[in-house]
Amino acid sequence: MAKRTAVIDIGSNSVRIVIYEKTSRYAFHLLREDKSKVRIGEGAYKQGGMLQEAAMQRAFETIEEFVTIAKSYKVRKILCVATSALRDAPNRDVFIKRVSSRLSLNIKVIDGAQEAQLGGIAVANMLPPNNYVTIDIGGGSTELASIQNGMIVEQLSLDLGTVRLKELFCDEGRFDDAVAYIKNAALAIPPSYLNRPIAGIGGTIRAVSMAYMRYIGYPIKVLHGFSYTTKAITLFSKKIYQRPPQELKLLGIKSERFDVIDAGTLIYTTLLEHLQAPEVTVSQVGVREGRFIQDLLRHQRHMRFPTPINPTMQSLIDRYIDDLEYVKNLKRTALELFDLLHEKLQLPVAYRELLGHAATLSNIGVELNYYDFERHSFYLILHSIYGMSHRETLLVATLVRYHTSKEPSEAFIQKYKTLLPKLKEIKGLIYLLALASSMLKANPKTLPFEVTWTGTQLHLHSLAKNHLAIEKLKRLESPIKIIID
Repeated sequence: MAKRTAVIDIGSNSVRIVIYEKTSRYAFHLLREDKSKVRIGEGAYKQGGMLQEAAMQRAFETIEEFVTIAKSYKVRKILCVATSALRDAPNRDVFIKRVSSRLSLNIKVIDGAQEAQLGGIAVANMLPPNNYVTIDIGGGSTELASIQNGMIVEQLSLDLGTVRLKELFCDEGRFDDAVAYIKNAALAIPPSYLNRPIAGIGGTIRAVSMAYMRYIGYPIKVLHGFSYTTKAITLFSKKIYQRPPQELKLLGIKSERFDVIDAGTLIYTTLLEHLQAPEVTVSQVGVREGRFIQDLLRHQRHMRFPTPINPTMQSLIDRYIDDLEYVKNLKRTALELFDLLHEKLQLPVAYRELLGHAATLSNIGVELNYYDFERHSFYLILHSIYGMSHRETLLVATLVRYHTSKEPSEAFIQKYKTLLPKLKEIKGLIYLLALASSMLKANPKTLPFEVTWTGTQLHLHSLAKNHLAIEKLKRLESPIKIIID
């Protein structure tokens, strides 16, 4: 696969590009993302789906610029997909041939099931594991996929889109008719989709969720993986629906979405009610990421990254860690200490894996700047890792942030208290990582101590000259008795 790949997504509302760079076999990171609100489907829904010339020209000019951007990044492969507006258009070949002949770019028009499949692939690989039903609200259609045990088992496409409903109903103030239209379309959803957690995809869900995140003062400004109850978002949506622009602006809704936010909110809340969904987890990955992952994993039968690979975490390792031997030794030491001491420190076994992640990523900030590298590491972890819950990611970042210094400040604990575990557990995990780091102070490639736990005290027997390590260990505030010789 090419080292750098661009994906262009031609939707009814906007055209978007993402550029990804592979850092190893299964690891990648986002280099650039751009979008333009071209509304290629504008005016089409009252004309039998026929694309209008002005809209096609806007889309062509945007795609032309995106191709130029991709080339400037030395992209070796451009994958281009088109969804509802083009698949519904009788004159789509006019646009496809124009792009192909003038830009040498092949557009793949995907059907609704394929679109739902791509969103499902992205969610199954990039959100915390769960048996989700995905909802992807676009400009022309809404796609749903059912995920069971990491596999996409069903998919469905509904003719419910923000631009479609705006033009057919909302522009004329026919909101009751719009709701009836949505409810009628929702009757096609199989019973197996009901009472399941939702993974929310698409611009409408991102916009509403970001506004809600801001409204409740959520402490982490990371939308991917943000979760809330259906009841909470339904109540909040009343603050958005049919509100004037000045109120929408105060809620954090971007002006470019003002004219479709009513249609989008109606689709979202009506579907949540129909599905009787208990909660929603927001996904910032969807069709584009799904198409990229589909290409990346084209030789994998089930379209899943091999266990235990997390592609975003591995990309951090690839880009920011020079000494892999040291971090492997640190992780091994930290986990050995956890196995010896977790009962004494009253730490649930579930924290073992997270401690291992913290050990692996503990020094990634050094590549940015050695001074204050713990803070750099904290930010990188919090904003870069997908596939874990916010609680898990924050705990890993916290262990890394404080493992070389004093315990978390009161201000820090207060800021993140709704997402962090008990302070005693945080301190216990920080201590284990700090203890492992201190033991490797002078000999980072090998563990220069023989470690035994008597049940009441930890005995560290030095196997080599360990002046630096012993000095560090003696300064470490320990919740248990340590004997060093």
